[in-house]
Amino acid sequence: MTFTHRDIDDLRRRSSEQVRQTFVGLALSGLRRPAYSGVFLRRAGTKIPTYICDLILDGHQRNLTIRLKMQPCGVGQENTRHRYMATIQGQRLLSEYGPFDLIEANPKNERARLQGSMNLGAAQLLMTVLPHCNAQCFNPWICVLEPLRSDS
Repeated sequence: MTFTHRDIDDLRRRSSEQVRQTFVGLALSGLRRPAYSGVFLRRAGTKIPTYICDLILDGHQRNLTIRLKMQPCGVGQENTRHRYMATIQGQRLLSEYGPFDLIEANPKNERARLQGSMNLGAAQLLMTVLPHCNAQCFNPWICVLEPLRSDS
């Protein structure tokens, strides 16, 4: 049996995709629960409003740190007030993907719900940021992170 260059490239592409999916599965093995939650706290001394949330993982006894930055909208984005960017630190795989956008789900409210996702191929991380008002009228944001694994 002879292989063409196209056949060899297809085999190489398929095997690298399988390795990548296995790596994603192993890297996310610490995320065992269906969802994780935490409270965003504002970081003092930053020019751009920045919020930090620590999520404690149950699988590897380590934390994920989620950083949320709120930036003013650029030209042509008049329908939203701010642009929200989230980064996840504490997991090498997630750091490689860089920041991702969070979209306002209800921009007419003063503090709208934010939603975003990070597609990892073999899995997807969904993030929802919810407004909350406690007894002292302090308005923290609640972060909910849901890992969704593919069935394959």
